[in-house]
Amino acid sequence: MKEFLAAAKERTSRYLDAFLSEKARDLASVGDHHAATLRDIGEFCARGKMIRAAMTLLGWRAGSGDNNETGILPIAGAMELLHAGLLIHDDVMDRDDFRRGHPAFHRRYRDRIADEGSADPSHTGESLAVCAGDVAFFLAGESLARAALPEPHHAEVRRTFFHECLLVGLGQMDDVSLGARSEPAAVADILRVYRYKTARYTFSMPLILGARAAGGSRVLCERLDATGERIGTLFQIKDDELGLFGEAAAIGKPTGSDIREGKKTLLFSLMLERTGGDDRDRLLRTFGNSGITAADIAFVRDLAAKSGALAAVRSRAAAIEADARTLISGLPVSTEIKRIFDELITYNRDRGF
Repeated sequence: MKEFLAAAKERTSRYLDAFLSEKARDLASVGDHHAATLRDIGEFCARGKMIRAAMTLLGWRAGSGDNNETGILPIAGAMELLHAGLLIHDDVMDRDDFRRGHPAFHRRYRDRIADEGSADPSHTGESLAVCAGDVAFFLAGESLARAALPEPHHAEVRRTFFHECLLVGLGQMDDVSLGARSEPAAVADILRVYRYKTARYTFSMPLILGARAAGGSRVLCERLDATGERIGTLFQIKDDELGLFGEAAAIGKPTGSDIREGKKTLLFSLMLERTGGDDRDRLLRTFGNSGITAADIAFVRDLAAKSGALAAVRSRAAAIEADARTLISGLPVSTEIKRIFDELITYNRDRGF
């Protein structure tokens, strides 16, 4: 699996380097300084694993049986540019100052504005980051349009891309709304956010885009859709666990950021269900508190295990994993493609520690 991801990243990176360099030349008349924005976006993409690009290429293989992925690279690149824009905006909303081991866009802009002596560097930095995220979205749209596909296929790809983007936006709104509420969130609401904010656009969306670009059948696309949702839900559950138990060097941002922001994760919800008395009071005081200490994080980690919430989350994840593997076994694809899907689940389950 690591070899497949590395090869997909290498091919997509080459495409993005060429695409963004061309766009920087095209935009020189708008202002030479804007080339730096495109360069920053490209470098940000390059620091990621490019899982969404890899899933686009995997969907293409599933739909075509062809390993020649040249024609699909603009769509793979579009997925990574979309992801970059979403992360840039997400860091502003979550007040996360680090991403992928480096200062987040709004933090870099803020520090630069402060060094220049301009007024209100914090707000200006956030505003510029929102603009940079928008630029990444628009670049994704142009990249998508460059895919050399027969028009019936391209029309389906465009429709799917923008429909799924809409779902991501609505899922993000639900995530922000849940985080702002003082009361605990229902498990069903949390899983809905996982589905639309992460699972679909990380796995279902690129798999379907690749398969539809290749002219894959309706049955194949429907099964890839369902499989992607399961794998994507596992991905988000693992992200929640890494956010609490992973080390900052491994996850690319400070440990405990979800706690500081009061993220309504499945793990947090199940901890509340299983905790009472002083522990529950402290847990409620800790989540959403930007001033938490290392001792507070250690308390939440201990409580996750002691309450049985961590075991319950892992049990739910194991059931979703079993369902995903059953779906994979029934996919109308080659044995090699099924093997890659199975390895993807194992890679996802074991990553980060």
